[in-house]
Amino acid sequence: STGASGAAAFTLAGDATLTFDGAFALAAECGVAGSAEAEVEFAAAAEAGTSTVAAAVSAKVVRVRNGANVALAGGAKVSGELAADAAAQVSVSGEASVSGAVAVTGGAALVVKSAGKLAAAAAVSVAKGAAVHVEADGEATVESLACGTAAGEGTASVQVAGALTVNGRFNLDAAACTVAAADAAASVVFAGSAEGEAAAHSSVAAGTYAIANVAARGHAKLVTSGDVVLNGAVTLEADAQLEARAALETSGALAVKGKAQLRAASDKAIRCASASFDATTRFTANLATAAEARTEASLEAQGAVALAGELNIDVTAALKTGDKFVLAKYASKTGAFASYAVSVNGEVKTTASSGRRRTTAGDWEFEEGETETTATYNGGDVTAAPTTVASTIPKDTTTADGTTTAAGDAPADGPAADAPGSSASLARLASAAVALVVVAACA
Repeated sequence: STGASGAAAFTLAGDATLTFDGAFALAAECGVAGSAEAEVEFAAAAEAGTSTVAAAVSAKVVRVRNGANVALAGGAKVSGELAADAAAQVSVSGEASVSGAVAVTGGAALVVKSAGKLAAAAAVSVAKGAAVHVEADGEATVESLACGTAAGEGTASVQVAGALTVNGRFNLDAAACTVAAADAAASVVFAGSAEGEAAAHSSVAAGTYAIANVAARGHAKLVTSGDVVLNGAVTLEADAQLEARAALETSGALAVKGKAQLRAASDKAIRCASASFDATTRFTANLATAAEARTEASLEAQGAVALAGELNIDVTAALKTGDKFVLAKYASKTGAFASYAVSVNGEVKTTASSGRRRTTAGDWEFEEGETETTATYNGGDVTAAPTTVASTIPKDTTTADGTTTAAGDAPADGPAADAPGSSASLARLASAAVALVVVAACA
């Protein structure tokens, strides 16, 4: 059909293919009902004009290729996969949904226009040379997002001026995918609502990412695997976790809310403009480097911090009497950590209630000063723990058909330490009832 406006529904049986080779309008009353093997394709070159879809289209796959332009208007519902290739463009101008996987390859682009809303219920993959754009006031919610996973030239691109929400995994890798969301109102949200805990784990590779607002919610977990700079603010909410395996720097505020958990690397700081912790949060300082070799605090804020919740130190470094660890540095502070928990070489040694400037817990003395928080060890010598550890960094694997799936974890380079909130970590904390607990406080 060329240059026509549909007036009746199409029915496709078996492995039939319906091809539109010109600009075509599928109004709300003109849908396509295809079998599980049927295909629909839009193949008109861009100069033929834009095809508009405002109807329900059911097929194994809807293909947009050959430079074609297709606009998904309000009410568009694709029941099946959506594949854009060969410099094609799919734009979303109203509320539209796709039930199957979305693949953007071959220099194609998926664009969510201003006030457009896209709901993708399955994985979205963006190949090298292809792009996803979410314009100002646009919203895209996807089940998972894999960027830069297939062969192609250059890097893939995710440009966000509105809001991008990923329910499951979204691994950031600046070498394969340019992610930019620098506008003040732009946000990238790791919603942590995917089915299964592992599906909500994402990694951030070394690089600089211009994202004005990063949020992790639900049971999302972010693991940084190299030195990472986030040019924006970071918010952790609900049961979200952020684990830094190397240096992490945010140019904006770092807010840890709800029951969220933040874990610093063994020898490099988490740096931020300011930091705040809610009463039910946990901050873990990973002490895997001997005190005399540490050059950075676990947390360094240029401005003020608001302290609350639990301060947990996980020690796998060698210890000797008098070792002093700087856990946090800041320009000023309000509040105080309400409790401390100490584990040494994987064994819970002591816990203590705090809320004071100075607290003694077993062999440890904690002091929350005006510009830094420190922990001093006053016990006997302790040997360092082994350095081999299973990784919690999630990986993507791209199969021959371009489908992206989660693969096994890769070896990590850090010291042995349970991830905060993991079953092993929680079990160790729970065992504190049988460990030595000594609390003495002074103003």
